[in-house]
Amino acid sequence: MFKKQILLSVLISIFLMSGCTEESPLISDVDLVVVWAYLYAGEPVTNIKITSTIPLDTDSSGAPPINNAVVSLIKDGELYECIPSPGDSGYYHYPDTSMPISAGDNFTIEVEYNDDIITAQTIVPEKPINVSISSTEMSIPDFNDMQALREWQMGGGSEPIQITWDSEEDSWYYVMLENIDSNPIELNSWMHERMKDFIFPPINDNTYNIRL
Repeated sequence: MFKKQILLSVLISIFLMSGCTEESPLISDVDLVVVWAYLYAGEPVTNIKITSTIPLDTDSSGAPPINNAVVSLIKDGELYECIPSPGDSGYYHYPDTSMPISAGDNFTIEVEYNDDIITAQTIVPEKPINVSISSTEMSIPDFNDMQALREWQMGGGSEPIQITWDSEEDSWYYVMLENIDSNPIELNSWMHERMKDFIFPPINDNTYNIRL
């Protein structure tokens, strides 16, 4: 399933306080907020993530999530308040389907945190044209049989599925994998629930290879 990316804000960084340490200008002693917000036409709002930042002098592998911000989407003057998703994830979502997202819609995001407000705007673009896919099937090895998996890897694995489309200048696109099987067979029990329907990072290109 392929649609054009609706990019609200790839990355917004805001200084909540000013100043850096005298010891190193690369290690900030201020709190920063990063907002990753994506809207997808015809899809529910689930991909808004808010985190702090990681100091350069730490070994942390992930930015600390922020779960107590006030997040709102505004369309045609109407405000839709998002709520924190379950767990300590930093994700926010809109809890029902009363906010349709269609091409041409103008959206504003508003994030309030520690008495500061972050805003950004986007216009929902049209879907891409002349989309083609090299194959509609991919062979998946038995992940529960390590020998079969090793033999599959030694044999070169599987060919990627290539998707192409006509791109427009300065436009970004994304590919989404969605399981439409009414009775799906589980491939990996260790995969996080958010990965069952997977949206690949948006790209400014006209080709994407889906690998295993």
